[in-house]
Amino acid sequence: MGKIASQLIPIIKRYEELDEEQQYEFRVTVRNFNKWYAYITQLTRMFDKELHEEYIFNSYLIRFIPKNSTEKIDIKDKVKLEYYKLEETFSGNIALEKNTEYKLKNPDNVETGIKPPDDDDLLENIIRRVNEKYDGKLSESDRLIIEGVTKKAKESNDRLRSLARSNDEEMFEKSLFPGVFEKASQELYMEQMDAYSKLFEDKSYYNVIMAAVAKEIYKELRSE
Repeated sequence: MGKIASQLIPIIKRYEELDEEQQYEFRVTVRNFNKWYAYITQLTRMFDKELHEEYIFNSYLIRFIPKNSTEKIDIKDKVKLEYYKLEETFSGNIALEKNTEYKLKNPDNVETGIKPPDDDDLLENIIRRVNEKYDGKLSESDRLIIEGVTKKAKESNDRLRSLARSNDEEMFEKSLFPGVFEKASQELYMEQMDAYSKLFEDKSYYNVIMAAVAKEIYKELRSE
């Protein structure tokens, strides 16, 4: 445990020296790596020892990285080995029965039990960004609000793409996108007043969601 802690502590100290946006990008990168590696290795062997060691290390690291600059983590008494607990769950010969016909089926029509991660990375990143501002206390209704305003804002995709490509991030987020977000929010409110009333009851809540949506949409459009 001491060896593991000695490897994590210097990384956390370097992480705390980054600004808030760099810290967020680092957390997202580590989470995405862990998510996709775990998914892919359910489907096929990677035959890459170093990559597997990287995954194991990052699986521990992401648990101890503080989410904001005021949160300090002491990992010395928290590091535990959780992955390599060996238990015998089966004993016997693994083989196909003789004289039995097996027919391959179309994987698209078979429920394998292995599901890929959510493809909507934009929405996932927005929800994660807002959730961190509220210490992981977002409700299902909050998530529906975020999903609704994100999709509504993206309906003006051509205009947003033009704004994102011709302006820097700060101009887009603080001067151009607020009008788009306000229009989308008001239209949703008129359609479903009860569902979206919270957006207009709490200015701080409104601004946090708007900032998260603006930042992630800008990144997506600029990367296209």
